[in-house]
Amino acid sequence: MSVSFPVNPSENQTYTYGNRSWLWTGTYWRSTSIGNFGSLTVSGNITLNGALIANGSPGTNGQVLTSTGSGLQWAAGGTGGGAGGASNVPIKTFNILGDFGTLIGTARFYPPTQDTIKSVLLAVGNTLQSNLMVGLYRNNEFLQFFTVNAGTTYAKYTGLNYIIQTNESYTVNVVAGNATNFSMALFNIDL
Repeated sequence: MSVSFPVNPSENQTYTYGNRSWLWTGTYWRSTSIGNFGSLTVSGNITLNGALIANGSPGTNGQVLTSTGSGLQWAAGGTGGGAGGASNVPIKTFNILGDFGTLIGTARFYPPTQDTIKSVLLAVGNTLQSNLMVGLYRNNEFLQFFTVNAGTTYAKYTGLNYIIQTNESYTVNVVAGNATNFSMALFNIDL
């Protein structure tokens, strides 16, 4: 059974489902429960309406979600970017929060502007016990596999040159491995 939050909550309203509770901040539902809630399994596309909340914070404009090796934190993403301008702000970041096994399904995005993928940064929230492999696809055609190796928490790929167009779709699919709090960022600069 899924959680069904109240439609028109008032500020500081608490909602409890099972042994978990949330507080409406006026902007988003913040968990007030403590403990491990198990795993998050995602199958299919993910659509977010509103802010992505990590560690109780939606971050600020220009920040990116990064791995600390034992969790996640918001970090400065730099300035510039967008409309093809080179910067250390990602063109796109894919995030999967929680524990997961091999993911069946995809995350897809449609570029709002033409740009070039020159580097990719992958990060996870825990040291991997086995390799984690993801595939990047353009219009459902394979471009490249990216791997975070066992015993590490991140991988960086540079020297890429994938030109992206607004009439294309890009898909990321986790094809092998297990992780906690996965993030994959596409950049238009060599990191």
